[in-house]
Amino acid sequence: MQQRYIQDRLIIWVKKHRVSFVVIWLVAAVIPSLYFFVLAFLTHNLWGRGDIAGFFNDYNFANSLLIAIPLVVEFFFLLEDFIEDCLEGLIKNKVFGPPLQNRYKTVADFMRAMSRDLSSSQWSLLAWTLSALFVAIAAPSHRGILSWRARNAVAFVSMEVLWIVSMWFAVVMLLRAIVAIAWINRLFRSFRIRVRLMHPDKSGGLASLGTFSVRLGYIISAIGFIMAINQLTAQYLYAETFAIQNKIILAAGWGLYFLIAPVAFFAPIGAAHDAMLQAKRKELLLFAREFDKEYQKVRGRISRFSYQEVEESLNKMEEIERLYNIANEFPVWPFQIDKLRRFAASVVSPFLLPIFTNLVVEVVAKHFLLK
Repeated sequence: MQQRYIQDRLIIWVKKHRVSFVVIWLVAAVIPSLYFFVLAFLTHNLWGRGDIAGFFNDYNFANSLLIAIPLVVEFFFLLEDFIEDCLEGLIKNKVFGPPLQNRYKTVADFMRAMSRDLSSSQWSLLAWTLSALFVAIAAPSHRGILSWRARNAVAFVSMEVLWIVSMWFAVVMLLRAIVAIAWINRLFRSFRIRVRLMHPDKSGGLASLGTFSVRLGYIISAIGFIMAINQLTAQYLYAETFAIQNKIILAAGWGLYFLIAPVAFFAPIGAAHDAMLQAKRKELLLFAREFDKEYQKVRGRISRFSYQEVEESLNKMEEIERLYNIANEFPVWPFQIDKLRRFAASVVSPFLLPIFTNLVVEVVAKHFLLK
């Protein structure tokens, strides 16, 4: 049985009962939606009155209930699989050699320490604190929302509690991702790394790290999609248009998004890059020294007119040069270009969603609605 790197009771229960991710999505979406539907029905707020949106036409809240919250909960559970696949892939490829530090005698000792840190209750407590603090700061602005959930006391309190719980999932996930990245980099500083130049994954046996980076990109893109859909639904609900509002705030948000995205991709693979670069240089220096030795022999044999020995040395130099060229083609990043394309596509696509939506709306309005 593979080691569980995050000993979280909720994650363990889900894994033990083999709860599918479709069920997780449905539970995260249906239970809150059903609760607020019943509450809206009992308080006669299914449809809006005047400028106040009701349950069925509060598109911004529907985005949170049906997309944003389930998506966050889904990735909360997926993160453990991402970490496990990454580390198990490295262990399977036997890339770890003797320890470089006395703190961890074996890789198993290191993994146990990493698991304890990832599973520490301090991250949960910190997440509850940050979530409650954020909601407390944002609550006054929530009171001004033109929606039934801000006008009804029970709905308002329920909404704030829902934000705290959903933000807890998001913050714990992000904290654990940061901790995992830090431990992965520490792993490469704690053990000698055997980079396997001819490994079939074309990444020296470290391809699972590149896959982990791409999967972190999926988490980043999920946050981007939540931002994009929230932007569109809020604009349509409050301004009745998909045209971009609050351009300065929006530019700052997307600027921060595109700043974090490449950091999230390269942070887990920085130490691996150093190890791969060092392994490549070691091989190139080895072949360069052997080539230089044969070259010096050739110079001496020519002066002695030992042409047969010169020919032998030249043949050996050709073989060394061929090996040098093979080693020179070895990559120094644990990913192939297709993974970088997948990461870039997943990160950029949320940004294009509101642009594409605005373009479609303008075309429809210009060519159909205004005729």
